[in-house]
Amino acid sequence: MYYGPVEYVVALFQDENGGEVVLKKIQDEKLEKELGLHEMAVIQKDAAGKMRVNEPGDTAGGKGAAVGGVVGALVGVLLGPAVVATTAAGALVGGLASKLHDTGFDNKDLKALAEALAPESSALLLVVENQGLGPVRRLLEAHNAQVVADALNPEVAEGLNAEYIAFMEKLKERGIDGLTAKDWGMAGDQVDEAKRQAGTNTYRPVM
Repeated sequence: MYYGPVEYVVALFQDENGGEVVLKKIQDEKLEKELGLHEMAVIQKDAAGKMRVNEPGDTAGGKGAAVGGVVGALVGVLLGPAVVATTAAGALVGGLASKLHDTGFDNKDLKALAEALAPESSALLLVVENQGLGPVRRLLEAHNAQVVADALNPEVAEGLNAEYIAFMEKLKERGIDGLTAKDWGMAGDQVDEAKRQAGTNTYRPVM
């Protein structure tokens, strides 16, 4: 995937279904191309603290925007070291987050947003072309989202996407055709325990 000048966008909603509502609106109205979206995913945290990552399926009659290298890395940043020790999805996003940190990426606003991902809340993660940022921000704020956005070097974005593709190819070599909802699901107590054991912001893949 070629990335020109892009921005990453993370929107926090104070209810568990807020991110899904906006994602569904984007898909139902086929806004991906109009808004210049490259990647999308939703993190949901239920009342019990269980977290799951929902990636969009086939959209707009084609492949459409979906989880890719940048959004995968952002998932790793938001969920922290806990993801590394869980599933294949954890290995993926942990490795991507590590790559992103190695580029010097450090966003205090994003870290603060991660701390605000409380039970019964959700976050929508997007990669958007620069010209689409204004309309995307307005759409999100119209749904009462707290928004963090920043520019991302196209070479970094393409490098993360290459890592994502390579990881998925390795899964296919093992007879695994993509990641399932179970791969993306993490119980809150597992995440909290992994964070306590890690005691660090260093991300390393397990594959």
